Amino acid sequence: SHSATGKNVLTVGAVREVTNYSQASNVIMSSFSGFGPIDDGRIKPDLVSKGVDVFSTVSNGGYSSYSGTSMASPTITGAIGLILQHQNNLDNNTVLRSATIKALLIHTTKEAGGNPGPDYKFGWGLADIEAAVDHMTENHSNSGQFIKEDTLSQGQTKDYIFNYDGQGEFRATLVWTDTPHTPLPNQLDAATKALVNDLDLRIIKTSSGTSTTYFPWTLDKDNPGNAAIRTQDNDTDNIEQVLIDDSDTTGGSYLIRVTHKGTLSFPSGTNSQAFSL
Repeated sequence: SHSATGKNVLTVGAVREVTNYSQASNVIMSSFSGFGPIDDGRIKPDLVSKGVDVFSTVSNGGYSSYSGTSMASPTITGAIGLILQHQNNLDNNTVLRSATIKALLIHTTKEAGGNPGPDYKFGWGLADIEAAVDHMTENHSNSGQFIKEDTLSQGQTKDYIFNYDGQGEFRATLVWTDTPHTPLPNQLDAATKALVNDLDLRIIKTSSGTSTTYFPWTLDKDNPGNAAIRTQDNDTDNIEQVLIDDSDTTGGSYLIRVTHKGTLSFPSGTNSQAFSL
């Protein structure tokens, strides 16, 4: 439905319960969940959660089992409530931005679908709330090294240096609440991109005088079944993620760069684009 296609909302798809996750194939899609792409190519849903045979409270004060994305979405809503409570326990002077919560949830998903990376059925993967709160705790214990809330002004570049031991994969996720697009005329399958401020995320690794640039995941709306690739900038989504596979991480200094293309447009009274990394 139209309400699920907004670029700044968190859209949740519904899957069957996963009792013991070991691989992507453990995540089984429901028969009713909506798939992307959005007409302009954006990735939806953003992630998936249990939405089949969910035992929950009902309006008459009792309990019952229901299925639907209307059960998967409240699961994530309740999880966000716990995330906010955990943040208050860690630091009650800091209130997380909505983009930060969205980035945190997407950053810590478990892989789902037939190919690595995002797709138009499972989004960025299966929500893993325990992993999300563990990441928050790790961030708190490391003086805010892993979760950044920052802003980007016109023509500006923000660089973050991480020294990494090369053990396992290396991942960075960028989310921003984008400026509203000028309303489009009613038309079928409008391909005009809803993205206004085109931020870019890249990771740059320099070793022995050689520089390697890693790009974010992108999908092809005209071939929605194709696997996501990592060979170019993403100029469609206001969610970007760069993943360096375990086989590519040799350790050392990694530079995470946030920049932008074109002219940034800001809401009235502001002069920068807030983002969460």
